[in-house]
Amino acid sequence: MASLPPVKLISREDIGPDAPEWIDKLLYPINLFMTSVYQALNKQLTDDNTKSQTRSFALIGSATAASNVYSFQTDYQLTPNEVVLQKIERADGQNSVFTAAPYVSWNYRNGTFNVLGITGLTTGVRYNVFLKLIYK
Repeated sequence: MASLPPVKLISREDIGPDAPEWIDKLLYPINLFMTSVYQALNKQLTDDNTKSQTRSFALIGSATAASNVYSFQTDYQLTPNEVVLQKIERADGQNSVFTAAPYVSWNYRNGTFNVLGITGLTTGVRYNVFLKLIYK
């Protein structure tokens, strides 16, 4: 990919001393757009400039992954392209110790996101789970 140009904003001075008064009203939305695009292309994608949703939920863990299930309605009627397990933490604030690397198996059907199982949890421990669904 080509490198991004160094110019990120256009100022009144760039247009010249004869710029009409209304030029500032035109430059404002152009500069907002240019800044957003520049940040996105410069690997600064965030929830604000990507189609994604973050969901958190609590569950009582089980050593059997298939027992760690949860379902919710999604914000978009699309199948997520990627699901990121952002964080799993014990609800009691103690340090989390996992029996295996946490992994989420899932599916999506008719607007419902289904967590089919989460590996590595301890039976009887309450966890807070944070997932990010990314759509392309």
